[in-house]
Amino acid sequence: NQRVLFTTNDKGYTKLDALDARTFKRIKLPSFKDADHVVAGYTTPDGTQTILGVGTAQSPSTSQVLNWKTGKLTQWVLPSVPEVDTTLAQTHLYRCQ
Repeated sequence: NQRVLFTTNDKGYTKLDALDARTFKRIKLPSFKDADHVVAGYTTPDGTQTILGVGTAQSPSTSQVLNWKTGKLTQWVLPSVPEVDTTLAQTHLYRCQ
């Protein structure tokens, strides 16, 4: 493989990171404004594209395809939650003691 993809939990938010598999240098990923969770899905056998799942507290998750050669993101599936007002959703973080 050409890269290592991994997620970390940062105070309840899922963050995606990528490293070059040979040098272990960090690979810059696109930023996802207001995303609470970003995860990697399937990568094509040739390693050129990876499906990313991006979720927020106010909207359904989206699937986007990242082209590693161009850095371009393409939204793959249009999110939908019929008959649900997602503006009412809020994220609350509670500190465990």
